[in-house]
Amino acid sequence: MASRKYFDVLVRTPGGLKWKPVDDCLNHAEAREQGRAQYAGEILDTRFNGVKNTNSGGSTFTESSTFGGLALVAVAAGIMLLISLWPIFLIGGIIYGLYKIFKK
Repeated sequence: MASRKYFDVLVRTPGGLKWKPVDDCLNHAEAREQGRAQYAGEILDTRFNGVKNTNSGGSTFTESSTFGGLALVAVAAGIMLLISLWPIFLIGGIIYGLYKIFKK
């Protein structure tokens, strides 16, 4: 499985500042050099734009979108757990309230 990193470079052009893509770089320094060679204008900054993994079938997916999907699954599981366990929270709150009342 091949892994490709994608960067953007901020280029100062006569029309203003623009982010332009630079592909297949290993780090920010290489992206800056490739941006100088690829685009006319001063390179001001670089930003990391993600990693794409390509399998043998040719389809691609990004690690950041995969992580985002897993985060949504985790949030959904937490909400389902909260919904299914609400009686326990309710009973615990009632018991705690009675404890505070009778402790005085």
